[in-house]
Amino acid sequence: MKNVSMLIGGEQTQARNGASFERRSPLDGEVATRAPAATVEDAVAAADAAAAAFPVWSALGPSERRALLTKGAHALEAKAEAFAAAMAAETGASGIWAGFNVHLSLDRVTPDMRIYHDESFGPVKPIVRVRGEEAAIACANDNEYGLSAAVFSRDTARALNVAKRIESGICHVNGPTVHDEAQMPFGGVKASGFGRFGGKAGIAEFTDLRWVTLQTMPRHYPF
Repeated sequence: MKNVSMLIGGEQTQARNGASFERRSPLDGEVATRAPAATVEDAVAAADAAAAAFPVWSALGPSERRALLTKGAHALEAKAEAFAAAMAAETGASGIWAGFNVHLSLDRVTPDMRIYHDESFGPVKPIVRVRGEEAAIACANDNEYGLSAAVFSRDTARALNVAKRIESGICHVNGPTVHDEAQMPFGGVKASGFGRFGGKAGIAEFTDLRWVTLQTMPRHYPF
C-alpha cells in the first residue's frame, strides 16, 4: 500500500484536517493506495497557488514551455512501470491497458497540454439487454459519467438521432468510444469533468479574450 500526497505550490501536503480515503483493488479488496481527502480550503489553496504561478508561466516563450513539458514527460516516462502498476491495483485494469494509458499520456505531454484521461475499468464490457430505443437511451444516461459514447446501427439517421440524446461530451456513430483527434474538442459532461481540450476549444479554455488599444491621435468625444 502506498500513501499519496497532494502537490500544492510545489510542496507535498496532506489534507488540512488530516482526512484521507482509500482505493481498494477490485480483485482482492486489499488497500492499493491511501490519498488525502481534500477540503474546500485545500482546493482554494491549490487554485491560489496556480493563480500565483500563472504570471510567470504566461510570460515564458514557446521554447521554455516546451523544455519544461518535455522534462515532465521524461519524469513520467521514468516511472511508467510504477504508474501502470498503480492503475492496475486501483482499478483492476489489465497490465496492457494500464501501460497503454501511461504511454498515451506521455504522447500528450506537449506544449498544447493535451493530457488524456480515461474513466476506472476500461477493458470491461458489461452488456445490458433493453427493450427498444427509449429504454436504451435511458439506460445509457442512467449513470454519473458522460465522457465518450457510441451508437451502432444500420440506420445511420436513426443512430444520429439517438446520439443527440446521449448525455456525453463525445458520441461516435458506428465507431469506437476510445477515439480522439488533435483538432477536435475532447471532454465530458456530468462527473466526467468540464471544459474541452484539442484544437480551438483547448485554446479557448486556457486563454482569456482581451481588447487592447493604442490611441495615436487626439480623440474628440461628443461631450
